[in-house]
Amino acid sequence: MSGELTPLHRLLRRVARYRRRIRRWIAFLGTGVILCAAILGLFCFDWLLQPTREIRLVGLLIAMAAAVLAFIRYVLPWLRYQESELDIALLVEKHHGIDSDLVAALQFERPEAARWGSVELERHVIRRVAELAQRLPLIRETPRTPLRRRVVAAVCGVALLGLLWMLFPDHLRTFTRRLLLEETPYPTATRLVAVYINGQAVPFTGSEPMIRCAAGQPVTIAVVASGYLPAGGKLILSSPTSDRRSVEQTLPRAAPKETTGGRDDHAVSPGGEVYRAELPALQETVRLRILLGDAATNWLTLACLNPPAVVLMGYVEDPRNEGAPTVMQGVTQITVTEGSRVTLGVASDRPLRNVVARMDRLQRPLEKRWPASVPQPTDNSAQLLTSTAGTGTSGKSAELWWLDPEGLPLSELATPQHILFEITDENNLTVDPPLEATLLVRPDYPPQVTARALTKFVLPTAKPTLVCQVRDDLGIEKVTVQAQVIHPDGNSEPPVVWTVWEKSADRVKVLDEKWKIDLSRLSCRKGDRVELVISATDIRRPCREGAVSSSEPIALEVTDLAGILAIMSEIDRQSAEELREMIDKQLDVGGGP
Repeated sequence: MSGELTPLHRLLRRVARYRRRIRRWIAFLGTGVILCAAILGLFCFDWLLQPTREIRLVGLLIAMAAAVLAFIRYVLPWLRYQESELDIALLVEKHHGIDSDLVAALQFERPEAARWGSVELERHVIRRVAELAQRLPLIRETPRTPLRRRVVAAVCGVALLGLLWMLFPDHLRTFTRRLLLEETPYPTATRLVAVYINGQAVPFTGSEPMIRCAAGQPVTIAVVASGYLPAGGKLILSSPTSDRRSVEQTLPRAAPKETTGGRDDHAVSPGGEVYRAELPALQETVRLRILLGDAATNWLTLACLNPPAVVLMGYVEDPRNEGAPTVMQGVTQITVTEGSRVTLGVASDRPLRNVVARMDRLQRPLEKRWPASVPQPTDNSAQLLTSTAGTGTSGKSAELWWLDPEGLPLSELATPQHILFEITDENNLTVDPPLEATLLVRPDYPPQVTARALTKFVLPTAKPTLVCQVRDDLGIEKVTVQAQVIHPDGNSEPPVVWTVWEKSADRVKVLDEKWKIDLSRLSCRKGDRVELVISATDIRRPCREGAVSSSEPIALEVTDLAGILAIMSEIDRQSAEELREMIDKQLDVGGGP
């Protein structure tokens, strides 16, 4: 029986070879992408930072390790993956929508298949599959998304490398030598000879040095350069906590006979030109980089005694919300739902002496403990509050100071608030400008109610159905129906109200229901009109009534059985007339008389 499935085996081998070839292409392209990414990453790292030889060696080892890991993660699985003949058969069955005949035929081909059941049935399946295999085309089902992505990535990487070689051939040759750990700087037209900060010569090509500067004192910078000498340069000051916060200052050329002043008079030399600038008094540690022409120094750290680094903490509780309280960190503008309780705190990287919060005409100090009026956070919230605060400069946990919301608008926020925190640390340094927090209030809108009746005319003892939909952003407390009977003479009975739905254990925000209203409670008669109004109450803060919204009045006309029959006859007559009009229109369209 094995010879009968030769077409099937041939088809499955062709599919397997095709898929294996595609997997190899994916692996090959993945290897190319990894190499291009490693080369481009090393080039950007070396060209932008220009690190020392030791750091370049570490970067090269890291790049090689990352490339190996990427090869193991993204390339090796495509080479190791093996598909058996049964796997290919299952793939063909899935592609052509065939049942399990192919797999069954392959299994019936085994010698031990004769013991499984009817031999005639097995032969019939094999013959049918052999005939089917001759008609099946070669499927092209491949993992196209990985192939397409890697083709695009490989083309982009090779194109980018080629563009760099065309535009900056000297830089790439220098990069190659620097990969061999040679101390070869990248070519620049302007050459930096020396850098002096407060009269002290500092290294500017090696690892990032730290220069200690007195707090509140100006910083003098002098640069000696040769080669192409521009009219001026730039000083870039960046905060070490955020590279995005940067300040630029000009670095003008010194007057011909002007010395650098003080201890750096020797900086003036016949072989170079002096550029000089003075920074204002520093209040925090900053990173400095000097740009002159196309030359640049490495980052230099100007260390000084600076005020404490503080972060705003927020703990928002909404009693109407069943979820856990919201913990916020580093956000100075917070939007909360109306009626929420907000506990604000300040996290500092060093010990503080006192923290005072000012809000309009109110002033209250913060305490270095959790407020007594606020329930202790759950285990998860407490852990989150501690972890988001981080650690201070000494390596210990940051200090947390909290503002007790009791007696303040924060205990039940109803209007927007703006709060200033005056912070003083143990060294009597203040945070300037003060830490600010803006609290915005999101109104709690009343529920939305829509309702309609399935019929307009009812009997006095009927139970008409009302289709209602109620929505609220936080939850629905209850739904009531108010019914009022209005007599033909204009007089009305006192309204009757009953509850049709109340909140259970689970909170419901959207309610789509049908309720039957028993009109026998109202003692209405023929000719009366019954007005029904659906009202919904939302969930509010404890000890406060919820907001109530009502639907448009639904009018029901009370009649008797004869009136119902007359209305039905009128509806039938109108339907017959509409049907007759439709027939006439169809005859006109068809060209009839």
